[in-house]
Amino acid sequence: MFAENSILFDESDQDSAFFSTPSIATILEADEKPTPRKIDFALRPPRDWHDVGASTKTVPAPTNLPDIAPLLNISTTISKEDPFVDKVFSYIARVEKLRAFVTQEGSVLNQGSEYDFWLFVLKEFEIRRGNVVVTHNGNLRLVWKDSLGTHLGLQFLGGEEVQFVIFKRRGTSRVTSRVAGRDTIEGVKNQISSFELNTLLYEQEV
Repeated sequence: MFAENSILFDESDQDSAFFSTPSIATILEADEKPTPRKIDFALRPPRDWHDVGASTKTVPAPTNLPDIAPLLNISTTISKEDPFVDKVFSYIARVEKLRAFVTQEGSVLNQGSEYDFWLFVLKEFEIRRGNVVVTHNGNLRLVWKDSLGTHLGLQFLGGEEVQFVIFKRRGTSRVTSRVAGRDTIEGVKNQISSFELNTLLYEQEV
């Protein structure tokens, strides 16, 4: 069981917390400040993931997971010049850090949640790097926030199901819309679009 005063886990995995002001104390916020990159994905030509030439770097497979690459129909050998590499390696390091923490606390990461996390990350490789935290029940959760109070949290439940929470202020209104629910990994992209969160998640709006 995780310690009550730990900052390594996310307390917002309870449904009741989704409709209150979020108080997310995360290890990443304490020791890691991701810096968004300026990446013009629109100008990057389509990649043949099976023909990347000699200038390549192999990305290690996530620990204790089935091979995700066949599901995505891509290769895990990608160009070392691709900024996606940095994000993948940072996520790998982050997940291993969280794994070590939950192991120390006498628990484990939810393997189904970890699998879905990587399924989302490797499919949606143009999305900005988010803050990765672990919930009380061992699920991985990705969080994005901006200075305007916009907030998106995705908790990966396993079985390709995602629990999402969205805080969004529309236009000049002082009222913040708060929505939470569950959807599939594919369906949550519709939630992102309907709440106009593209500027939060992408370097260039899609």
